[in-house]
Amino acid sequence: MPSFDTVCEADLVEVKNAVDNTAKEIGTRFDFKGTSAAIELKDKFLNLNDRLFGFGFGSTFLFL
Repeated sequence: MPSFDTVCEADLVEVKNAVDNTAKEIGTRFDFKGTSAAIELKDKFLNLNDRLFGFGFGSTFLFL
């Protein structure tokens, strides 16, 4: 019986482009003006910061 491994890898160039576009969109949208909403990619870590409604949380997601 054949076996196989499933591999899921993110194309980091595409991820960087998506993060850059999202950061630009956050900076220009009227409903995000005056907030500390941000997105940032460092190495393989995606950092999200959202303090829109007084609820502050920071999340870090790891791309494997």
